[in-house]
Amino acid sequence: MVFIKLRRKRSYWSYDFKTNNMKEKFVILTLLISITVTVYSQNKGYDYIEKFKHKNNGWAKVFKSDKVGFITKDGEEVVTPIYDYIGRFGAYKKGWALVLLEGKMGFIDSSGEEVVKPKYDDVGKFRRGRAKIYLENKQGLIDEYGEEVVGF
Repeated sequence: MVFIKLRRKRSYWSYDFKTNNMKEKFVILTLLISITVTVYSQNKGYDYIEKFKHKNNGWAKVFKSDKVGFITKDGEEVVTPIYDYIGRFGAYKKGWALVLLEGKMGFIDSSGEEVVKPKYDDVGKFRRGRAKIYLENKQGLIDEYGEEVVGF
């Protein structure tokens, strides 16, 4: 038998439950986290929340008015939903994810900060600490810190 007690505190919910079955605990915790994120998302007005994924830094993608961002399992917004697309962390460079904003590409890092502003038409994967960048039919290079080392 499972007993669940929900308590509303100022701006969050707390959960108390008693069971000795680990499977029940896992199912209940998963359900309660889902409920928490759903309640939080309704307060923020998100249209949709994806599952929390390891490849996305353990964050969940959130969508609002056709824009995408990220939240943590605690519901904290780490990337405001302003981007048209956010790729998988590590696909181009370890700890970075590709972002697309109004047709331009850039990168965010694993803290959610924009490390390369979305201003390029295309970007390549990092090799030997550098990546090709393309802007208005011209080609250049950025280094592993996001700085242009061969400009236009």
